Parts: sequence; structure tokens; C-alpha cells
Amino acid sequence: MPWTSCTMARAQASRPIASTTTPVRRLVHEGYSRVVLDLARVRYVDSAGLGDVVQAVSAARTRGGAIKLVNVTTRLNDLLVVTRLLTVFECLDQEDEAVASFAA
Repeated sequence: MPWTSCTMARAQASRPIASTTTPVRRLVHEGYSRVVLDLARVRYVDSAGLGDVVQAVSAARTRGGAIKLVNVTTRLNDLLVVTRLLTVFECLDQEDEAVASFAA
């Protein structure tokens, strides 16, 4: 099963995340059901953005894959804890850890 990595750029991060996750959903629909989403440059995520990422994760899981988050900022991690979404996402520190976890 193919995998790919997607980095959210600073310019994208300043827009609502829903517009930035469109490439992630497109990758899933193109057959990349294993996606590493690098969020190091993302400073703000609103509720619509969280919902969009949850939908992308659901689409990947439906195809037998996963979306793994790397470089999650403290602020975003706190938001995932408060919203109880931390259990939905697999968060890892490094991209190579996320890629290796697909093989496990």
C-alpha cells in the first residue's frame, strides 16, 4: 500500500485548515491511504479544521490506511487533549517514526 508525506506550509497554516487539508483528502482519494501529515508549521486549527482532518482520517481508514501526525505543536496537542481527539490520531515526533510505524 503506498504512503506519502504532506507538509502543511506556513502560508497554508494562516488560512483555515479546511483549505489546507484538501490536498490530504486528494491524496487519500488518489490511493495514498497511508499519509504522514507534518504539522510543525501549523500554528492555529479551528473546529472546522479538526473536523476536516477527522474526515480525512476516516477516509484513509476506510481504505485500510491511516493518517499519522508528526511535529504536533504543544498548542495543537493541548487542543487534541481538550477535544478528546488525541485518541483518534496517532501522533509521532519524527517522520521516520511514522513511516516505520506503517510497517508494524
